[in-house]
Amino acid sequence: MAKQLLWWHRKVTSADLQDVMFLALIKDRPKFVRLFLENGLNLRKFLSKEVLTELFSNNFSSLVFKNLQIAKNSYNDALLTFVWKMVEDFRRGIKKEDKNGKDETEIRLLDESSITRHPLQALFIWSVLQNKKELSKVIWEQTRGCTLAALGASKLLKSLAKVKNDINAAGESEELANEYETRAVELFSECYSSDEELAEQLLTYSCEAWGGSNCLELAVEAKDQQFIAQPGVQNFLSKQWYGEISRDTKNWKIILCLFLFPLIGCGFISFRKKPVEGSKKLLLYYASFFTSPFVVFSWNVIFYIVFLLLFAYVLLMDFQREPTMLELILYVLVFILLCDEVRQWYMNGNKYFSDPWNIMDTLGIFYFITGIIFRLHSSNESSWYSGRVIFCLDYIIFTLRLIHIFTVSRNLGPKIIMLQRMMIDVFFFLFLFGVWMVAFGVARQGILRKNEYRWEWIFRSVIYEPYLAMFGQYPDDIDGTTYNFDRCTFSGNESKPLCVELDADNHPRFPEWITIPLVCIYMLSTNILLVNLLVAMFGYTVGSVQENNDQVWKFQRYFLVQEYGSRLTIPFPFVIFAYIYMVMKKCFKCCCKKESPSYSVSPSLSPS
Repeated sequence: MAKQLLWWHRKVTSADLQDVMFLALIKDRPKFVRLFLENGLNLRKFLSKEVLTELFSNNFSSLVFKNLQIAKNSYNDALLTFVWKMVEDFRRGIKKEDKNGKDETEIRLLDESSITRHPLQALFIWSVLQNKKELSKVIWEQTRGCTLAALGASKLLKSLAKVKNDINAAGESEELANEYETRAVELFSECYSSDEELAEQLLTYSCEAWGGSNCLELAVEAKDQQFIAQPGVQNFLSKQWYGEISRDTKNWKIILCLFLFPLIGCGFISFRKKPVEGSKKLLLYYASFFTSPFVVFSWNVIFYIVFLLLFAYVLLMDFQREPTMLELILYVLVFILLCDEVRQWYMNGNKYFSDPWNIMDTLGIFYFITGIIFRLHSSNESSWYSGRVIFCLDYIIFTLRLIHIFTVSRNLGPKIIMLQRMMIDVFFFLFLFGVWMVAFGVARQGILRKNEYRWEWIFRSVIYEPYLAMFGQYPDDIDGTTYNFDRCTFSGNESKPLCVELDADNHPRFPEWITIPLVCIYMLSTNILLVNLLVAMFGYTVGSVQENNDQVWKFQRYFLVQEYGSRLTIPFPFVIFAYIYMVMKKCFKCCCKKESPSYSVSPSLSPS
């Protein structure tokens, strides 16, 4: 039928041919569309504003649009917001009242908009959002920037799969997303094998048809670990990580030069580019060295360890009534950390709190400020001691933050991912364990004792003691023959647990044939069943990460390179001078800012 239609093509008008092509799109006939394209149909000319509007308004699933809106609101993502606005503009348009008072619909997208300049991308997005697998592949082959388009499709499909209620539909979207990720990997690998420089430029090339995103951003947002882990991307990240320093240079040489600066200009460190002018050679060497993200990372790690040592010394040996000089230096260092976190929040906006390490930094600084407030009330003994306790707890947070530096290691980096996922397993385990613990604790307390009014002892009996029983601490108050009345109180006024209820013969009233088997069943359930369930969950988590050990580390490495590539090159703590300069410069601009004089321009002289 398609071949006959092509033979009739000489007799039918262009409008008739476009109608048939439009019908093939909405009926999801990929072979028919491909046949037209192979025989010279210009898809770009066919995709007018009217055609795209008809596709998105009358031939677009309302359920898909709803899921797209849910995904946009859930993830606050730039690409999802861009695509949702595009679809909304096509579907809704702008209602504008004309001079006669009648409502007219006018399309918001103008001729010079990014969508109408890239109609193929708009059609590709239309087919991808509706899971038209074969049709989207045909259109994808016609688009420019196929790698970027494939990663964009993978990102959209994975986002929609997370919000779809239908498990089968979500699985289809996930499967199609993985296919486009594989296509992006194959395309980039072929490009990298042909021209490395062009392939690296492709990674950072942004396209307005995809909301100004580039390949790296889309791959990271879609969590396309396979794409990030391929050699071409990793070589690009390595160049970004070391900067102008040659990757052949050993890390210990770079760290040694942090303490012995003259070695930098003596050929101890090799650079990728050799300076031409001899007079500026030494200056360029030093500039290239200290602007390297790896050097910035090393500086921060060294001074952070010094900060932790100083913090520990103040807590253990130099915490006086009045702050000493070392403690004041500690305050200054935390203030510098606060300035750096404020800068990161200002640069990243809402994405700042999406990183768990940033949340840990914020908590650490918040508790430190809280500790200072309590600690400075040295006249009040309890307040001063409370400040010291808060500092000690805050030291735990700052020390655990040091784990982040291990992400740079190929061996230890995946272990951090394992720990993070195992923490999620622990929360699920605690939920199951809490059900058993509360059930046993309430039943045990109700059987043994009558009307305990002290909340702290209720907590001990219902929560604390059953929790310790999971670790093998057998409760000694369930056996009437060995019960010790000297360790309890009948009145409830002493700092002891309430004694068990007695019978007429002053013996424990509780039936041992209930309490002892109850404890045995509880310990059997928790110590054997639940604990082994947790071990099995840990084993599955470790195994799943271990299978993709290399991919996981390479994917996490991107975030480390991005973080320290965007930081100021001035080492900690001297970066405080840069912050002071930035604040003074901002204040100076605000104070000296003057309104530019407005001039009335004649319409005949205004630029066209």
